[in-house]
Amino acid sequence: MIEFRQGDSIPVNWVISIMDRSGRVIKRLEKGEKFWNGQDEGGRLMLPGCYPFVVFNDNQAIHRGLIQLIR
Repeated sequence: MIEFRQGDSIPVNWVISIMDRSGRVIKRLEKGEKFWNGQDEGGRLMLPGCYPFVVFNDNQAIHRGLIQLIR
């Protein structure tokens, strides 16, 4: 399970979009959700690897990064 932590510049009601390598959103975390269990929206386990993510505040991207999913 991957935990996203809020820093000083991260809003409380964030939205995080986790994408696959092609840029397709596979999971959205909303309303302060901060854990990703490595599954997509349909509950399928994703393969190990790097996944880009974007943190949004009011539909504006405020942070981008990569997370490493390890099994």
